[in-house]
Amino acid sequence: MFDRIEFILSEAATSLRRNPLMVIAATVTVAVSLILIGGFGYIYYRATKFAETLPNQFEMRVYLKDSVEGPGLAKVQSDLTAIPGVGKVTLIPKDQAWAKMRAQYPEIPFDLSNPLPNAFNVRFTDLRSADAAAGQIKQLPGVDKVLYQREILKAIRQGIGLVRYIGYLGVLLFAISGIVVYNAIRLTVYARRVEIRIMQLVGATNATIRVPFMLEGMVQGALGGIIASLSLEGISAAFSRFTNGMNLSVPTFPIMPILGILVAIGIVFGLICSGWAIHAPLKTEGKAI
Repeated sequence: MFDRIEFILSEAATSLRRNPLMVIAATVTVAVSLILIGGFGYIYYRATKFAETLPNQFEMRVYLKDSVEGPGLAKVQSDLTAIPGVGKVTLIPKDQAWAKMRAQYPEIPFDLSNPLPNAFNVRFTDLRSADAAAGQIKQLPGVDKVLYQREILKAIRQGIGLVRYIGYLGVLLFAISGIVVYNAIRLTVYARRVEIRIMQLVGATNATIRVPFMLEGMVQGALGGIIASLSLEGISAAFSRFTNGMNLSVPTFPIMPILGILVAIGIVFGLICSGWAIHAPLKTEGKAI
């Protein structure tokens, strides 16, 4: 039992040593693709988490016409609450807003009458409905104007979308790396076709022949995952140093979970590619593997 395990491991090590350039090419390609997938996947995760907190921070200010008072305020508040996507609606009385403004700007003349209208502060449960809700709010009786940071909201959406599309590029590169791993294993199989045929003639099982090549693919995938994780850790550390003086809160990069995930992905990916390679039609002196 142990002799067979030792033989399989030694055969896998021999395969890795015989084609160092292909092994390096496959490993680097897997690593780069995992950097894109893992890095932008993590950025997308953080951006999504940040976006989830925005409804509690994003505010829309709804200003009312001067004629809206008393029961009219309650009616507008009820209409606002009924709009899909709207969460909390808070009344800002014009007297209260004027007192706050006078406190902030003491230079305002004392005898100046209050020019501010009554207003509502609106928060959303889903920011994707903000634009549609703004259109409905503008049509409500008694509403004068609606103000909100539309461009900032649009920029956040575009940024998250860009991260998603770059992640798609990583998936494409991941598929290309699979072809590189496949070719590396196939070249190894072809270079050792005579040895494989001799092993078949002396009674070696298909599993004994195939497992070393599968281990080779798994090692390439695992190395790619390790390189990708360490690279992402370095990028995160460099970014943290860059933002030290900018008063930005950068979350600590979770190196161990990312390392485990990327190495696991790399191992499974290498196993699939190597299994595909050794099961593809290739004759070894007249007999398939």
